[in-house]
Amino acid sequence: MGDPDATGRGAASDLTLVPSTPEAEWKGDLAQSVLNALPSLTLVIDATGTVLATNAAWKEFHESHSDDVVAIAVGDNYIEQMRNASLNHRWAHQTLAGVSSVLAGRMQSFEMDYDMMLAHTDRSFSLSAVPLPHGGALVSQVDISWRTALERQLSHRATHDALTGLPNRMLLTDRLALALQRAARSGTKVGVLFCDLDQFKVLNDTLGHAAGDQVIVSVARRLQSVSRATDSVTRFGGDEFVVVLEDIHGEADASEVADRLREAVNAPMQVGGVDMWFGASIGVVVSSGNVRASNRDADDLLRDADTAMYRAKDLGRNRIAVFDSSMRDEVAGRLELSMSLRTAVIRNELRLLYQPQLSCENNRVIGVEALVRWQHPQRGLIGPLEFIDAAEESGAIVEIGAWVLEEACRQAAEWSAITGPGFSMAVNLSTRQLTDPALALHVAECLATNQLEPSRLVLELTESSLMREPEAATLMLQELSRLGVWISVDDFGTGYSSLAYLQRFPVDILKIDKSFIARILDTPKSNSLVHGIVDLAHALGLLTVAEGIEVEEQRLAVIRAGCDAYQGYLSGAPESAEEITALLRRQNDATVMTG
Repeated sequence: MGDPDATGRGAASDLTLVPSTPEAEWKGDLAQSVLNALPSLTLVIDATGTVLATNAAWKEFHESHSDDVVAIAVGDNYIEQMRNASLNHRWAHQTLAGVSSVLAGRMQSFEMDYDMMLAHTDRSFSLSAVPLPHGGALVSQVDISWRTALERQLSHRATHDALTGLPNRMLLTDRLALALQRAARSGTKVGVLFCDLDQFKVLNDTLGHAAGDQVIVSVARRLQSVSRATDSVTRFGGDEFVVVLEDIHGEADASEVADRLREAVNAPMQVGGVDMWFGASIGVVVSSGNVRASNRDADDLLRDADTAMYRAKDLGRNRIAVFDSSMRDEVAGRLELSMSLRTAVIRNELRLLYQPQLSCENNRVIGVEALVRWQHPQRGLIGPLEFIDAAEESGAIVEIGAWVLEEACRQAAEWSAITGPGFSMAVNLSTRQLTDPALALHVAECLATNQLEPSRLVLELTESSLMREPEAATLMLQELSRLGVWISVDDFGTGYSSLAYLQRFPVDILKIDKSFIARILDTPKSNSLVHGIVDLAHALGLLTVAEGIEVEEQRLAVIRAGCDAYQGYLSGAPESAEEITALLRRQNDATVMTG
């Protein structure tokens, strides 16, 4: 209907005609031409509501939609027509009240937007009425259907995910709050399922974001297909989805739906022409049945469901975990650890213990592995299992790893005076350190500062850290190897690409995981497996270290398998630098006495 802003509002002030008889004056050519020039649907009414004039746009519109609109022509009473139409149309009732108020002088102007059906199509209009200088009013309407459609489109975009079309996080919070209100009235409960795809980042990094988008869309459809009509499936962000369950009675109902969601995700899907399988870790939380408690903040439910989801991941992924309050306490504790870890290095709270590594040939200590501990001011000495995950998540692992490397190199240099040339210091590197471009420079600085021979330093990495970003890992390991340090793979055999990376990465030592050693005495197959790993390593020119030796029979078994060295509680628990120094001196004294 033309420019939506050209509503004709204020046009009356430009018409300065002062008619002696209104009918005669408004029929004048000038006044009618002005009205016809207005793109809005416009009519002029007198103080009684009688229509004095309409413009061309009004006439054309009403002729085109005579079956759907209230027919109003010159001479008709606009107020009476609206009064009749208000019996069936709410918009007519509002128009009647507004225009009547303008005619009566109770309002200086009146504006409203309304919707109506035209030719079986929803249309939107904006109506305005302003008083004329000598009585009566100018009433105009503009078709704003395009604007309304655009507003709805923008609103949908703001509240829905562009990729999947699902409601997004913004709309989720509103829907969850409304669901809690309905549950409070009906005496039912609301469940929240927080679903995260396992290993999705690996897919994205390997096959690219287009493949990742394909998986996200497929998962969204699967979640919708197994959800109830009353459930609300939303994309929370990235590879996370949230499902809100209404009209349930407890955790059993929510867990049943969660099982269906997990099974739907687990079914194979084709990505780039290849069948792939994905796991889903799902956290479940259900609102309280108490009417007051069921009005708890929606954000609290989402937080608790998210917490339960991470518990499911901790339990081994592709699992379902139901929230309980102890999880919240654990999260609070981990947050406190994360915050404190940031300053643990500055406050000198970290400690290194050292576990001896012994030669299988002569049972002499030929090296140690540096193991970090945290002397927490309130909780005492804390082992790495309690804080390393928090350090990884918070990023504090970078500072901690740097301190461990510096302190281990300093100690190794100190011990070099009382050990032979083959004595080594093993230091564990985190995934964050391995992907730090400055790692090699830092290692070189530590060696130079302590005048430590590179061959005395062994850098240990896990299979998972190597395969997290294999291209970057390859380049970094090559740079480290050029420095002359040794590269060791920790927990060998527990990853999914053990044989592949032995050719790809510049590895010097394999540490056979303790899970293999624990079964070496149980079955011939387990024993043969260790023999096979040792033979493979030696064929590739690599040394082997058996981890987790706890009894003499295990030590003898790995010696028969051909291992080069071993470590574990049989040879000693991790000890302080002072205790290791005393051990090395006793070993030297024993050598002199037997020499």
